[in-house]
Amino acid sequence: MSYKINPDKWNKIFAVPAEVVDKHIRLAGSAQLKVLLWTLRTDSDKFDVDELSKATGIAKADALDAMQFWVETGVVVKNGETVAIASEPPKADPQESHAVKAITPSVVDLQNRSICDKPTTTDIARRGQESPELRFLWNEAQDKLGKTLSFNDQRTLLWMHDHLGLPVEIILMIIEYCVSMDKRGIGYIEKVGISWAQEEIFSIPLAEQKLSDIKAKSTIWKKLREQFGIQNPTPTAKQAEFLDRWTKALGFGVDMIEAAFEECLNRTMKTDFRYINKVLESWHTKGFKTPKDIRDDAPKPAAARGRGDTSYSLDEFEQATLSKSIVYKKKKED
Repeated sequence: MSYKINPDKWNKIFAVPAEVVDKHIRLAGSAQLKVLLWTLRTDSDKFDVDELSKATGIAKADALDAMQFWVETGVVVKNGETVAIASEPPKADPQESHAVKAITPSVVDLQNRSICDKPTTTDIARRGQESPELRFLWNEAQDKLGKTLSFNDQRTLLWMHDHLGLPVEIILMIIEYCVSMDKRGIGYIEKVGISWAQEEIFSIPLAEQKLSDIKAKSTIWKKLREQFGIQNPTPTAKQAEFLDRWTKALGFGVDMIEAAFEECLNRTMKTDFRYINKVLESWHTKGFKTPKDIRDDAPKPAAARGRGDTSYSLDEFEQATLSKSIVYKKKKED
């Protein structure tokens, strides 16, 4: 099957720079192409972002973001508010390196964006041409997120790869996890990526273990919510720390954690994570592993005690007192 332009549509045409197809069509997304075509079609030299947004159906911020792609590739030049197609693309600086080195940043780098700036459109174009692996990342990310990647999406994923040091396969695992949580925003994906980089999760086995831990905690949290009426659908940062300690450091399963919740409610009539933590630490010190260990350690009923046991419970004392008759003795006269 072949296609061609309908001959009836050639009555009105406009030119498109060959460089757009020859060099940039692979990396340009639908938003970038829409913005460029609108710019080529308009007769006025006055750039009107409101008109651009209305004509393309793209939000103004995203439209400007898409236009920046063409500015940085040199196809479009900007002067104040005037935007025009460049007659010649600017030449690359021969001193500029053609590779972006992957680095493992410090925690300060990850928390302070000004120290570790995100890539520019030029970086994206260059790295996309250099690395088939990155092109694969962007294509797969589009499929998993169900949308065309914006310039900000592309540069964030490139930043996660080149500056956080996360391999492509790990980034895709992060995206799959975020999609499963119905959190498709690039900001959330970036936040998870920073967290994984800080934990030095740079291999598939470590990523699989991380996801397994997350799933286990999610299962525990769901059971606790259902049984004890916890309102928040996901644990807070502090609650997540407690869950990590109970499941990893103390090695308790959901049955023991539920038992600790019940103990807390029985004693305090509320859900207090600090109290629950003390209960579990106490059980861990005693070597308890299962709820049976807790029951075996509980005080035994009176009937189960041996004859040599001379202790009495309060109930036994009250029963003994009530069963005795009261005898009054007449006082002797002097």
